[in-house]
Amino acid sequence: MAKMTLIGMYNYDQTLFNGLTFPAGIDKDVAVNEILVRANEFCVLYTDPDFMKIQIGIWGQKHYRTFEKWVYALAQEFNPLHNYDRHEEFEDHSGKKTSSKTTANYTDARSVDMTAERTPDLEEKTTNDLTDTTGQMFPGSDETKVSAYDSSS
Repeated sequence: MAKMTLIGMYNYDQTLFNGLTFPAGIDKDVAVNEILVRANEFCVLYTDPDFMKIQIGIWGQKHYRTFEKWVYALAQEFNPLHNYDRHEEFEDHSGKKTSSKTTANYTDARSVDMTAERTPDLEEKTTNDLTDTTGQMFPGSDETKVSAYDSSS
């Protein structure tokens, strides 16, 4: 069974992609070659070369904005410390605008300030606190222990 493929149609009419436009930053020849390589053996929906040219141009116009966004995104310089000041503005459900700023001393990932206050659930427990419901000491409770954050004791 014979089928009309995109590469076959392109071999018949090399002006097939003339109506296709791309934004600056995308090489049209590379893009057309990539389309041909990826779709070379697929059957085409429109077997009339003139109508196919029109549809390829329309497809390019439809996706032009997406291609612009790709070029813009790929051209951005990555800066992991973009929000280094930890300043954030947000609006709650009532419409009130709030601004917050974290004042942690982050000078380097290796020297993070770890002097935050400890919560009561993480305070050290002495042997007097380590008894079960009958008042018996837990095995090995003669040393200092720390309870989990969700512990009830």
